[in-house]
Amino acid sequence: MRLRRQAQRAGYDDVLFTGPDGDILEGGTWNVGLVRGGEVVWPGGEVLAGTTRQLLRRATDGPTELVGLADLDSVEAVFATNAAVGVRPVTGIDDREFPAAHPSVSRLAEIYQALPGSPL
Repeated sequence: MRLRRQAQRAGYDDVLFTGPDGDILEGGTWNVGLVRGGEVVWPGGEVLAGTTRQLLRRATDGPTELVGLADLDSVEAVFATNAAVGVRPVTGIDDREFPAAHPSVSRLAEIYQALPGSPL
């Protein structure tokens, strides 16, 4: 949360964590996913596998692979997942912009909404 607040004070919306080699990992309170070639890709590396990410990975069978900041030019869309908001688009990382609406991200949001709840 401290790093997120520092990013906000510097004029950014949030923080995206990367590994030592620039590999994309996760956000401060969310997992990140990418759309490349029409397919959902989940960044590899050491991340906390959030509940929403795990549920969507099971439902879509999206691959996990290392994706670096330098690879963002080949990415069509970026999205964030967490239990509080489900799936939401990420419209920018540094100087790269991504669409606020993308069919693959919309499909993921629909899949998440349709998942059955678990009784407590």
